[in-house]
Amino acid sequence: GLEYEDDACSPVPLDYGIVATSTSPYSCAAVIGGNAPPMLSRYTTALNSTYTKPISNNMDGYVRLDYQYRSKRYVEQINTDYLPAFSLVNLRAGVRAEDWSVELYVNNLFDADSPAGAVRFFDGRIAGMSYNTSVRLRQPRTAGINLNYSFY
Repeated sequence: GLEYEDDACSPVPLDYGIVATSTSPYSCAAVIGGNAPPMLSRYTTALNSTYTKPISNNMDGYVRLDYQYRSKRYVEQINTDYLPAFSLVNLRAGVRAEDWSVELYVNNLFDADSPAGAVRFFDGRIAGMSYNTSVRLRQPRTAGINLNYSFY
């Protein structure tokens, strides 16, 4: 499964007041056995679908829909803080020929606002330093156009 072994040892729980069970080669507390590793989702899904139709002898029109799902992800080894599950949908439509294409796109079609990621950090060299979590926000719905030309 997606979890630490029963005898797994981690230095990060010490700041939570858990007594160290080992001090060599570093102080650690063996409290993460059975916990999920940080930033890994137990379940992920990605589905893509593209419909293409010729619109002339040398041009194709297309529509592409991308769907992504990730279940919750713990931010650290202790499994106290987590990022919630999310779904994300992107949509693209365009026309392409042999050496050029024009594409309209909408990323994050339904404007999902769940966090995109996080980093948990700790510097044990500083007395009294506590854990800090830096959360990266998801890009809001964005739309645009891509123009491509191949010079070959």
